[in-house]
Amino acid sequence: EKDTIPDKLVLKLKAYVQREDFDPALVEQHSKAARSLCVWCRALCRYDELNKEAAPKRRRVQELEAAQEEATMKLAARLSDLDEAALQTKTLDEEYKAARATLDQLQGEKDMADQRLEGARVLTSSLSSKREKWISQVSNHGAQLNRLPGNMLTAAALVTFAGPLDKRYR
Repeated sequence: EKDTIPDKLVLKLKAYVQREDFDPALVEQHSKAARSLCVWCRALCRYDELNKEAAPKRRRVQELEAAQEEATMKLAARLSDLDEAALQTKTLDEEYKAARATLDQLQGEKDMADQRLEGARVLTSSLSSKREKWISQVSNHGAQLNRLPGNMLTAAALVTFAGPLDKRYR
């Protein structure tokens, strides 16, 4: 496994790679297969160096990815809370509108009742001046009721006398 090359092996490999006679061009003069092996060893050594340089960066990337995942989860929780708050706000707004409509309706009814009460007050005050007249009329009605039988008898006699008979038959 190229990512887990033991350090002892890398040190031994570096000892060969750093030699001047381990140059691919020089090795090719003796053997083309050896040249490929030389290039492979140099590449493996260079890969190990770069891998060791990149290891802390990879760890940092993993830490940042973990932090990002945690932040994403927190964000999702906050967005969920925000959605709940928005839903609550919408519900409260609807309740407020309904209560406001009821209040407006009741205010209209109150205004109508106030107008009726004012009309009743005006009527009552205007009729209070006629109270005395009504009291006297009620007492007069009693007297008129006592005279009613006599008045009826007089009216019946008048109708009979002035009725369908002309002057000759009267």
